[in-house]
Amino acid sequence: MTKLILILLSFSVIHPLAIAKEYDTEQQASNLRDQFDKAVFIDHNLNRVELGYYKNTSVVKITTEQVGSRKTNTGTLGVWTTLKNRTDYDLQVEGRTMFFDENFIPLDDVTSWKRLYIPANGISSYKTSSMSFDATHYIIELREGR
Repeated sequence: MTKLILILLSFSVIHPLAIAKEYDTEQQASNLRDQFDKAVFIDHNLNRVELGYYKNTSVVKITTEQVGSRKTNTGTLGVWTTLKNRTDYDLQVEGRTMFFDENFIPLDDVTSWKRLYIPANGISSYKTSSMSFDATHYIIELREGR
């Protein structure tokens, strides 16, 4: 009888862990698609929220107005984003793009940093194209000019 109880207890312990593992995998898979095909700020000086004890403070220097991509005439992937300077002074921003295939596997196709000059309260655009014909997804990284 004790062997039967131990066997039943062992199944009840293993089974919930297997369910949790499946849920983590599904959650990660659904979040995976949300992380691609957009522009991200890797420099917190450009766009962040500082959490304070009494109030939160937003620091917003640059915003992305639009982000997009399309296949070029040569079959590569062209990506672009429109950036808006939200300050009263000129800014230098650098951007680069990482490209991925249809299965979200990174390609050896990362552009070099490209510098943009955005006038006070002005708009600028960042454009680039992949070198690989397999590129279908991308991430545009933005940082303040160094």
